[in-house]
Amino acid sequence: MPLETYITESDIKAYIPELSKMLWSGQEDYQAQKERAIEHVTQMLKDRGHSMKAIMPRFTLRKSGVLIEDKEISEAPKDELIQRSRWVFKPVQFSPGTIASIRIEGSYDRENWQGVQILSIDSDSEQTGILPALYTYYRVVTNVDLGAIDFVMYLIETGIEKLVIYKWLELIMLDKYSDENDMYFLKMKYFRREYEELAERIRIFTDSSNDGEAQENEFTKSGSIKMLK
Repeated sequence: MPLETYITESDIKAYIPELSKMLWSGQEDYQAQKERAIEHVTQMLKDRGHSMKAIMPRFTLRKSGVLIEDKEISEAPKDELIQRSRWVFKPVQFSPGTIASIRIEGSYDRENWQGVQILSIDSDSEQTGILPALYTYYRVVTNVDLGAIDFVMYLIETGIEKLVIYKWLELIMLDKYSDENDMYFLKMKYFRREYEELAERIRIFTDSSNDGEAQENEFTKSGSIKMLK
């Protein structure tokens, strides 16, 4: 299966704010370079022996199957030990005109809960973002003011996304440099180095035991064997 990536051009503009000004005449975006970057990272992971269906395992915050018309509190049954930080919200059923709010809450002891992220829902659009703080336990509090909704929500890790970002920026600069002394060439070398250094130290968590989950000891590093108990 393809890498589960949710990065956009807004994310890479955090590295190069003037990126939109660097488009060639007639060029609308950098989607082509993004696709090449994903292909490159995917091939690198395959070459290192990773199964694409096992990497970036999800931590489920809420499963679908129950249509919410009023209020629901859904608590994740397991500890989150990998510290995944990207949340993803995907509607499964959505009544036209529905208005709802969804709050992700975190806790270290399952007694004291802190609000981590609040979503306002008024369409069946998928949403995603990065949690500002990480916890061991999570729950999702849903309040429906009008209509009804059913959805899935989960966390995924962002380390592989950063590999894609660095490769994406490297490829953009590669397409633009004309001389080994120009700024594009220097930036290309910088992002290539960042990619290579991250690729060497990154922990790739996998569902090595094929149980649908990944434990904190289920990971590989470059030059290492799989860590499994």
